[in-house]
Amino acid sequence: MSLISIEQPSQRPCRNDWSRFLAAWRRAPLRTGAIAPSSPALAERMVFCAALRPGMRVVELGPGTGVVTEAILAAGVRQEDLVLVEADKDFAGLLAQRYPGAKTVCGDAFSAIERLVDAGGRADAVVSSLPLFVYPRPMRTALCCNALALVGPHGRMVQFTYSPVSPVKPSPGIRAVNSRRIWRNLPPATVWTYRAETL
Repeated sequence: MSLISIEQPSQRPCRNDWSRFLAAWRRAPLRTGAIAPSSPALAERMVFCAALRPGMRVVELGPGTGVVTEAILAAGVRQEDLVLVEADKDFAGLLAQRYPGAKTVCGDAFSAIERLVDAGGRADAVVSSLPLFVYPRPMRTALCCNALALVGPHGRMVQFTYSPVSPVKPSPGIRAVNSRRIWRNLPPATVWTYRAETL
């Protein structure tokens, strides 16, 4: 896992992002999980479900080319309060160029979240676009538990999926709520919101 810091002016997503996504999918289809970036409609729903507002600290997992990142920033989150964790080195380099104020980490999201928790890190929300269903259930559950430990009892983890079922099985410690289906996405998707279950 490595930190990327490239001081260049911020750029915005462009049509070339579709070809970048397709190239990433060809390199590692299971890790990428999609052949196209998320739609603005899906990104906006994720931000809404995460209840983001100015001043919040956010960890984004699997940001790809930055479509959801743009929606996070549009909600008032500062780049300085944003950690971007991306496994694909080409995407990570692109994100570092577009969002020089954010901390871009090129590495595995599962390990990154665990390290943040072990280091006593704190965040207000974790926003994930990882293709969780390609990973074993124990890994998915561990990721969610670590994310909820990072955000505390008042924070949230949001995760989108193309499947109608939750990628993380609700348990006595995890409360899960799903959004309506977002049809303006390719393919249609659902956003799941996870919070720590309080007694």
